Amino acid sequence: MTAMAKKEATNPFYVALLPVGVLFALTACAYAAMAVRALDVQRGEPSGLMRLLAERGLAILVVELAVLGVLCLAAIASDGYWERRHASRQSSEMPDLPKPPVLDGGKKPASAARPAAAAGPSASVSSGPVVEPRSERAS
Repeated sequence: MTAMAKKEATNPFYVALLPVGVLFALTACAYAAMAVRALDVQRGEPSGLMRLLAERGLAILVVELAVLGVLCLAAIASDGYWERRHASRQSSEMPDLPKPPVLDGGKKPASAARPAAAAGPSASVSSGPVVEPRSERAS
């Protein structure tokens, strides 16, 4: 099968979770770095990102955590919807394959039959006794 045939449904909430999760991890690391730097009394007033995190870091982390929670719940709740949608699209995209021709009431065509002489050297090797089918007699 091709890679496209095995493609699975994509839940957009999982796609959104990745960058939000990375942003939360970076913010948490920066907040921890800010807290450690604040322990050094010889350092001056923080500037830039450290100042922003000192003033609003906890609020930023809480908002990011809330967004992560909402996206997680939305992803879990909508999984079934995206799977059903993907399955219905896959079934509508599959082409109808032509049915093989039926010859002589379902028997294989003569070209498909392989005579013993054409079967090769292994055809002459017997794996055991050949049992003939019994013929039914009318009594």
